[in-house]
Amino acid sequence: MGLIQRFLLLLPLPLGFWYGIEAFAVAVIFIKYVILFIFIGFAHLQLKLSARQQLMNIALPVIPLIILELFSFLVPGVSVHEILKTVLFIILQMLFLLLIRHEIIDLVKGVFQRLKWYFINWRSAHEE
Repeated sequence: MGLIQRFLLLLPLPLGFWYGIEAFAVAVIFIKYVILFIFIGFAHLQLKLSARQQLMNIALPVIPLIILELFSFLVPGVSVHEILKTVLFIILQMLFLLLIRHEIIDLVKGVFQRLKWYFINWRSAHEE
């Protein structure tokens, strides 16, 4: 599999040489998707993992990004600034992860609790 992946990643090089960096970037992204589908097919055939379930695990976290991009694309006259787009994406992603009860939410809660604990201890140490 590694040899096939390396060979496929060589294919965008001539496009980049003849047509520039944009064509190279598009070709690399396209090849990465081809490699992804090859790996999904390999995992399905060899490891008996459901190809559909693998695709759903990849597609579900992208739904908030798709919603945000569709909103900024379909609503005429609305220019969403990149920083606002990032903040909205993070909020949408967290809401989506809460909705599907993903285990990463517990990790994020733990990080915020630890930051709160450090802030309270730092603040009480500097007030004395």
